[in-house]
Amino acid sequence: MKFLSPLVFVAGIVALAVPLAPVSAQSTATFRVVADTVTSGNNPGVQGVPCVNETIFFPGDVVVFRAVVADGASGTPLTQADVASRGITAVVTTSEGRSIPMRFGMHPPPSVQAPRRAPYWSGTMPIARDHATGTLPWSITVSDSQGAKTTYSPIGQDAGVSVLTIADKK
Repeated sequence: MKFLSPLVFVAGIVALAVPLAPVSAQSTATFRVVADTVTSGNNPGVQGVPCVNETIFFPGDVVVFRAVVADGASGTPLTQADVASRGITAVVTTSEGRSIPMRFGMHPPPSVQAPRRAPYWSGTMPIARDHATGTLPWSITVSDSQGAKTTYSPIGQDAGVSVLTIADKK
């Protein structure tokens, strides 16, 4: 597999553990998915660079889900043309029943000064101020217009490791 430096940056620590690998034996291997969660930078009180890998959020924050999706057979990350021609969609589903559509695009957006950009999927989930605290399991399902589908779950989540926590600000 060729080295994909912009995508390694995008996928963060997850890419070091699972570089665009199929996520389970149940996967159709039609797509390979690597994903993480980051702060949006739009949250009140957030300081520093937006899109920093984060797994603990607070009521009132915005969770940003990011994913790199690659072709299952070749491992080559999908392009905008691939997404359009194959009718590919990506949706985050949380254990509480939320369904968050993701969009494919260049990040950071052109309005932000950045030395490099990379194309990937993203979707946002605002956390209500009265949201319950605790672990919030999530997954991403990628599918195409022909009915092919792959579901990604974060590493360790199925074994009970908390990969997304809504914490109390007290």
